[in-house]
Amino acid sequence: MHFFKSTKPFVQVIVLLLLWLMMTIVASGIVAVASAMGVDVKTSDNLLWLQLLSQLVGFVLPAVLFAWLFYGDERNYFQFRFSSSYWGKALVAAVVFLLLVPVIEWLTIWNDGWHLPESMASLETTMRDMGKMSEQVIASLLMQSDVWHLVCNLVVIALCPAICEELFFRGALQQVLARGLRSPHWAIIIAAAIFSLAHFDMFAFVPRFAMGVVLGYCYYLSGSMIVNVCAHFVNNAVIVVLYYLYSNGLVSMDPSVPNAMPLYLVALTLLAAAALFYIYFIPKQGREANE
Repeated sequence: MHFFKSTKPFVQVIVLLLLWLMMTIVASGIVAVASAMGVDVKTSDNLLWLQLLSQLVGFVLPAVLFAWLFYGDERNYFQFRFSSSYWGKALVAAVVFLLLVPVIEWLTIWNDGWHLPESMASLETTMRDMGKMSEQVIASLLMQSDVWHLVCNLVVIALCPAICEELFFRGALQQVLARGLRSPHWAIIIAAAIFSLAHFDMFAFVPRFAMGVVLGYCYYLSGSMIVNVCAHFVNNAVIVVLYYLYSNGLVSMDPSVPNAMPLYLVALTLLAAAALFYIYFIPKQGREANE
């Protein structure tokens, strides 16, 4: 039974974001308490499990609390549907994201070339330093050459964020924005922007925003959270596996450095991803209406 049945969608959005802020503070507090108790939060293993805890507390808990408070059916609200047709779309979505890797790399390089006005040079330096520190932390977790750490990284850095972030940004935020705006498209765009901003890296905003838009349409057109989790997981898992291969000397390409493919190949992979998405996600009647 939900307690706030008649609450307006925009009030629900505010409550959801406040829950997110509150739980993020709680997650940070847990890390601080652990450090105060003598836990070395800088070791890779402890960082890994604290990352897992932060994801669960910061994203899953506010999303589930929100669904329980306003809709009273947190099990069905997020649309976890497991029939064979949804698994088929999940596979297609995963392939789409693999095809989009060169596009994301190109957007990453382009976005990294942005600069703030000269008067804000010190702010830009601070923001870039913070981004580099975050990248170094992730790299320290991923630069492990043994199979055990590969499995742990796939679970904690690839699968867990895929579940936690999709529950919050698509399952909770995008759905309630769509109800308030009465436009799934604007809801997708705004949720994708908040998803990107939540990573606190302006110089990587565009690639994450683009990913958020694609994930938003995957959720809207498929109607199943499992499609999004699979697509998001594959996107994350590619990075995890590349770091593992690089740390073992099996590939020479440094995953921490964006690799720009020729622009014509980027365009071809984008067209292939768009065609695949159009065929498998756009309803047949929608395709016929556009012909």
